[in-house]
Amino acid sequence: MSALLQVDALVLALSPMPARRTLGPVSLQLGPGELVGVVGPSGAGKTLLLATLAGLAPRAILRGHASVQRPVAMAFSHDALDDSDTALDNVAVAAAAAGVVDPRTAARTLLLRLGLPDDALARRPRALSGGQRKRVGVARALVVRPRVLLLDDPTAGLDPDTADEVLAVVAAVAADAAILLATQDVDVVLRRARCALLLRPGGRQVVANILDADA
Repeated sequence: MSALLQVDALVLALSPMPARRTLGPVSLQLGPGELVGVVGPSGAGKTLLLATLAGLAPRAILRGHASVQRPVAMAFSHDALDDSDTALDNVAVAAAAAGVVDPRTAARTLLLRLGLPDDALARRPRALSGGQRKRVGVARALVVRPRVLLLDDPTAGLDPDTADEVLAVVAAVAADAAILLATQDVDVVLRRARCALLLRPGGRQVVANILDADA
């Protein structure tokens, strides 16, 4: 099985000099259909790791190497939606840019599947709840059919049942993708991931496998 995501001894800068804190070294490999969790408290470097793998933070790399098959998509922990567009259009625009046939239908189908109410599709992101905005962000990442999917706290603000439903849809739609899931919710990782990395705060970051790789 060929790797879609390969990270070799990657070390990232969490803060500037002179009191530089680092994350790593991180080494991992994901193939099609694999989901690996990244667990840690706020500030541990989860978002930075995902952003670096998405190609959004190249200057954070101090040493090491990461190889990521494209297309790659990231669902952000914060709102990164266009508030001048509707929820539907936020996803449809991404679908069209990726060359998806009938992007509005694809966007609508995916949003409804993720549990967004039909009457919410025409609303601007600012008129949606936090959980609904989160699902729009996940849909926007999924609709481009990525080879590598990076999810930054995708279930924050969702109740456990809804969170599980969202992740079930993610697993089904992105069944052939490599998925890296960053979260503070260990229960989510225990239910969904085959293994996980633990990012510990304070000084030099420690990365460790916290799950049985065969689980």
